[in-house]
Amino acid sequence: MGINYRTALFIIVVYAVCSTLVTHFRLVEQHYNDLLASKNDNVSNSNTLIVEKVDSTWIRSPRKRTSDNGNSKQKQGAAEELTTTSTAASSSQVSTTAAERRKQRQHQQRQAPKKFIIRYKLVRGLAYNYTNDPCPYFCLRESDRARLPILEQDGIADFHVKIEETNLNIVYIGDSVAVQFVQSLQEAAGAVQHSKDTFQVIRYGFWKHKVSHMARVKGGGTIGGIRVTGWFRKSTMNVADDIMPNGGGGWMESDVREMKRLIHDWHDVKTLERKEESYSPCEKRSSFHASSSSSSSLSMGERCREQDFDIAVHQFAAGWIHGKIKPQGVPFLDKFTTQAIDDTIKTTIDRFGTKVIIVQTIPIMNNIQNIHELVVANQRIWAYVKEMREQTSTKDKSPLKILVMELGAFSTSLVLYNAIHIGEITADSAVDLLQLHSDSTHQTNKFHFNNPNFTSSVIKTLAIPLSHRLKSQTTWSKIVSHACGTLVNETFAKKSRHCPVKNSFSFDGQHWCMDSVGGRIDAALVCLIDCSNRYDVIHQLDEMVHCESDCNAKFMTLLPVNWDDA
Repeated sequence: MGINYRTALFIIVVYAVCSTLVTHFRLVEQHYNDLLASKNDNVSNSNTLIVEKVDSTWIRSPRKRTSDNGNSKQKQGAAEELTTTSTAASSSQVSTTAAERRKQRQHQQRQAPKKFIIRYKLVRGLAYNYTNDPCPYFCLRESDRARLPILEQDGIADFHVKIEETNLNIVYIGDSVAVQFVQSLQEAAGAVQHSKDTFQVIRYGFWKHKVSHMARVKGGGTIGGIRVTGWFRKSTMNVADDIMPNGGGGWMESDVREMKRLIHDWHDVKTLERKEESYSPCEKRSSFHASSSSSSSLSMGERCREQDFDIAVHQFAAGWIHGKIKPQGVPFLDKFTTQAIDDTIKTTIDRFGTKVIIVQTIPIMNNIQNIHELVVANQRIWAYVKEMREQTSTKDKSPLKILVMELGAFSTSLVLYNAIHIGEITADSAVDLLQLHSDSTHQTNKFHFNNPNFTSSVIKTLAIPLSHRLKSQTTWSKIVSHACGTLVNETFAKKSRHCPVKNSFSFDGQHWCMDSVGGRIDAALVCLIDCSNRYDVIHQLDEMVHCESDCNAKFMTLLPVNWDDA
């Protein structure tokens, strides 16, 4: 009997100890889940932007954004993202745990707008390395290039941009030229390619050329790029055969979603080759949710959440549109229509969720056949932007802000001064265009394709120089005054596809010498971002347009920078 009593007492004690331990472990697990929920909810849904240079704010209404794919309901699942002020739990969650209550409180705290930040400055003598692509696009290291004298003057091309911090999420969309531009901007923001902590390649094309990639920069922002060889349209989504090096504008929807997941939560990405399908479990939601417990579904749901980009920059792939977009043989201007521009902008808004879009005008390059194509294409860009501004300025909720970066005018100024320098034209014959350029202060900027006097002067001055080309290139031949650093006679031009001497601003007739002109290109972009942030497009549209004109006058010309105002 004594033995039975002691045995029973021992069992009671063991049971009490085990019960205490179980309770303790449950409390520890509860505390861990609370911490995890807190960590996962520290994601910026910022709706206000402050730029140090202007010390101003831009208020946007909170937005709810869901990815448009066939499994959107499954994607939300038990980890439904609450981007409004509602504190209701997902319909798939019945019980309310402490972690869920914490998440609800945090969502309530996000009702007030938060601040986006971008702080930058222009730095004289700052040089970039441009190590983010197989092609560095350096020109000044090549001793056989002729320096364009105006680029050697103070305040013209002797500076670059340094972005000290930003939590903006910016995406560049375009062809290999856009890759040049986005990598310059990434380097301006301090991104390091060879560290996965700051740089992720989602997909390569051929020869390790990046098709889609993201960089994380100081301040919590991201700068990404997606390379398309044509219009960025819904009709070319998931057309892998049309991804570079082929023309057609193919792009992968899974790449865009991965870019948006990297905004929400930076993580290692398995880099894909050209036509590979994504390995991300987030792209296989149906099988995942069917086989996962609720706790792991919540964890994966958090990982698969996406966050929209804030700004999209479009470098329209005019070279590919000209010769490689079906139907081939159709004139360029029959493809470069306002409807095509509209399709591209609407696809961008739909897929990237941006509320600010900056479009670049078409520069002088090999693939533009004549001056008429250049002028009309850029007039269509401006006409579209003006129409969109009129439409969106009447809306009362989250109107689109769309601005123009006059890359076409910038290339015009370079070709103008180079044509005079090499003796293609005389300064007297270009006096009207030179006068428009010198008069382009920020109060009276007239050096742009939205000015009829400018376009008529461009046609008058540059029609003949743009027709003087090297004849034996396989596609559209190089324009002498654009690609060469010395005058080429007709005999040489008929026999050669290469300039006897190259200049210091055009890498190959299509790409740019970024060590010469990258500073002005980046400066124009951050200046335009500044404009989009300073002004309410509904009540201050005129002020925003004036600011846009100011930026283009300062940086998309060859006027020296006023360092007191920089």
